[in-house]
Amino acid sequence: MGNSWVQGTCAGQSKVNEMYKELIPKPRFKFIRVKCNACNNEQTVFEAAASDIKCLACNQLLAETGPSKIRLRAKVLKVYE
Repeated sequence: MGNSWVQGTCAGQSKVNEMYKELIPKPRFKFIRVKCNACNNEQTVFEAAASDIKCLACNQLLAETGPSKIRLRAKVLKVYE
């Protein structure tokens, strides 16, 4: 009898976890780690930046603004979820 109570609680807890996942929306945009083509400097940029993004080391253009997301001109190393 004790085992069924424990199993019921675990099943109920997983339903609650699924409910929270539905209620809390995931972000629409992400941060991206890019590498400059000119000097190999790495930096993190926001996918929905409002202005052009230049390399901090050599001032090379890494990304241009677009209608909703940036257009990358650098190599993508990692996308942070």
